[in-house]
Amino acid sequence: MNVGGPEADPESPGVRRNFRWILGGQSASLVGDYVALLALPLFIVHLTGSALDLGLTTALETVPTLLFGFAVGVLLDRARLRRLLVLADLGRAAAFAALAAAAAAGEAEVWMVFAAAFLVGTLTVTFDSGFQAWLPALSSEKALVAMNSRLQLVRTLAWALGPPLAGLLANTTGGFPLGFGLNAASFAVSALTLLVLLEVRPRPPAEHTPWLVSFRQGFA
Repeated sequence: MNVGGPEADPESPGVRRNFRWILGGQSASLVGDYVALLALPLFIVHLTGSALDLGLTTALETVPTLLFGFAVGVLLDRARLRRLLVLADLGRAAAFAALAAAAAAGEAEVWMVFAAAFLVGTLTVTFDSGFQAWLPALSSEKALVAMNSRLQLVRTLAWALGPPLAGLLANTTGGFPLGFGLNAASFAVSALTLLVLLEVRPRPPAEHTPWLVSFRQGFA
């Protein structure tokens, strides 16, 4: 939905409304990101006690950035960003909800953790790149600087608080099922906030260059 032109008023109700929803939703999403960063390796150590499995889990969380960074950029030029971002959030929520259920039932296995780490890492790359591409359409040029500054502050706080929170949750009565369940909830909250955002400026026209050609150009 478009409620403004290229020079949307930075003080318009739509811009202010988006600002509040973005900060709330992305606070939840970023905390989920950084809790997951430590929670999954902690869980694999709990399951196997293996340093190798710990290293593999951490690698599977981060290697999608290397594998899919270029491909995601090409995809974003062609995708409906709201839909893509909501699907990325719901996918991460589903992965952690499934892992929470398996951990609560005592049926979690190593391959499940590996699969969750890789899936969440891939969807996080997609979400982070897509959200940055969509953000200019949600704000005026003047308000965009302030919005990015607030989001960077939230990211820094989430980075500082997420890992200790993961460790704390792992040692509570609910343990890992509780931590994974809260992670799933954080991404679900983020998905819901994306649905209420309003586009106040038009996005550039979708790219029509063949996907493989664009991918090769970006890689070069």
